[in-house]
Amino acid sequence: MKFLSLRRLFMTMRGTPQEARLESLLRLAGCGFHEMGLLKSACVAIVGIGGLPVTREDPLEIGGMAATPESIAAAFGEMRGGLGFVTYLNPNDRTPEEMEAILVRNRHGSTAHACSVNVGIFGLSSAVEHEFDCQRDLVHLARVTVARTKAQDYPPLVVHDERTIDACRELRARVKRVTEDLRTAGIEGLETVNALWPKSSATAVVLSGTLRNLSKLAMQKTDVGKEHEYRRLLAMMGETLKPLATDLF
Repeated sequence: MKFLSLRRLFMTMRGTPQEARLESLLRLAGCGFHEMGLLKSACVAIVGIGGLPVTREDPLEIGGMAATPESIAAAFGEMRGGLGFVTYLNPNDRTPEEMEAILVRNRHGSTAHACSVNVGIFGLSSAVEHEFDCQRDLVHLARVTVARTKAQDYPPLVVHDERTIDACRELRARVKRVTEDLRTAGIEGLETVNALWPKSSATAVVLSGTLRNLSKLAMQKTDVGKEHEYRRLLAMMGETLKPLATDLF
């Protein structure tokens, strides 16, 4: 279970040239690289709980207050049990923990909508980021602007198959030459030039949603019609969130 402070990430990047910021962010977040410009593995981490940011990873602080994964899970459980009280008016005078156990046992997951989480996914491809874009009925996305900033002048590429490293290295060099030639020819317009980068360009998103909706999203990991990368990321997200709601993930 990984927690990351967005404040720490971006303050650590102070002074980094704009065109180098994307790779710097991905490296600081914990993504693995084959070499500069060629990303090997993504990273999934919790960056906020209930809309409060992770302010320190070790020891863990949420919104400046001391926390642990266990205390967060317990607080979420109490909230879910409390919503059960509202539904059933607690006729047997149970504790919130007892009510939550009843809800979990009967697979009544709707009260998990009361508990929200912010999950960062770092190092996914632009192709798969598009799949997450299509899930806006379940989650909100904060995402890297695709082409309209200098941060996309020379993005790293996601390389899942090591056999394609040489090809990806050559592709990245060629696209860089082409975009530089266009700029030399007087064609500015970041959106025009940077849109030439391939769908394997690496990016990052932060998903914000309730535990219930995030669990629905994670269920797509078994959908054989989805990209393998997408399904792997959903599996990683589910494992990250599972300690907070073992019945949902």
